[in-house]
Amino acid sequence: MSIANRLKIVLDNIPDEGLHIHEEMDAGSFENIDVNLETPVELDADVYMSGSIVVVGGSVVFSAELDCSRCLKRICSKITSPFKVEYKRYELRNESLDIELESEELEVDYIKEDFIDLLDLASQQIILSMPMKPLCSTDCKGLCAVCGADRNDNDCGCVEKKIDPRLSVLAELKKNIN
Repeated sequence: MSIANRLKIVLDNIPDEGLHIHEEMDAGSFENIDVNLETPVELDADVYMSGSIVVVGGSVVFSAELDCSRCLKRICSKITSPFKVEYKRYELRNESLDIELESEELEVDYIKEDFIDLLDLASQQIILSMPMKPLCSTDCKGLCAVCGADRNDNDCGCVEKKIDPRLSVLAELKKNIN
């Protein structure tokens, strides 16, 4: 049985005590996302019914190759993404357009199928857990704005004139006067 089929959980087949799923997936399982995965993705999930709601909680652990947002060095970052998702069948959704949603209804995902695709859930968690500004270290000095040298390796000695962008119009006027 392929990994994609093993990770499709049929709602009617969830036992009363729930399911525990531990799966290790290679990077080839995630060709639909634009992330350079360095290690297999580990999915640990507990799936159980709470009334008519299906609750899936667990974590996704993986390592990804990223570029430091300051100095552009390639780094390998280990990422752990815990999650808890609640699903309801689509037909249980309230169709009235004039109702106010309760806060707990905003955290429920509606599904039309009779199964939950944990591979799709893992893909979503990978994308959501990617850092917006990855750093090689918290004290990364970045690149010089003048010459482009990596300031972590050496001090290039360039002098940067910082002009407040709100005053750049005055700087242009000064150049035109002289």
